[in-house]
Amino acid sequence: MPTNLPSRAQIEQAGDLDFETQRKPRQELRITVKASMNGFPVELAFDGGIQQLPAITKRLREMGAEAPPVPRAGTWPGKPKVELTQPAYDGNGDAICPVHKRKIVTREWDGRSFRCCPAKASGDEKANTKGYCALRFAE
Repeated sequence: MPTNLPSRAQIEQAGDLDFETQRKPRQELRITVKASMNGFPVELAFDGGIQQLPAITKRLREMGAEAPPVPRAGTWPGKPKVELTQPAYDGNGDAICPVHKRKIVTREWDGRSFRCCPAKASGDEKANTKGYCALRFAE
């Protein structure tokens, strides 16, 4: 299989390369600005120098554009961990709620199971959104 490399004669005929010549810096950039106008997300692209960016953003604000929301920095901890309570035990050895003295039941929600008290909370007791005891128990 023949090679496509230049011959020695072709290399000697070629002129010298000029590595000293500096390239001119690129004068124009493509800049995309994301904004919201009248509740609609928009993206505006323009070609120009970076020095034009403050004037463009000022003009966008004058036209009523708003900056998009900035994402939260840092790590998101997710849902807070549920504090587990140690159950009390009745004479039969069954786990009961130490507050309501009711037998602890196992429930399932969103594909997960947990142990809780089925009693309605009253007064200043810890309650969930439906008014039931919000204590969660260790296994």
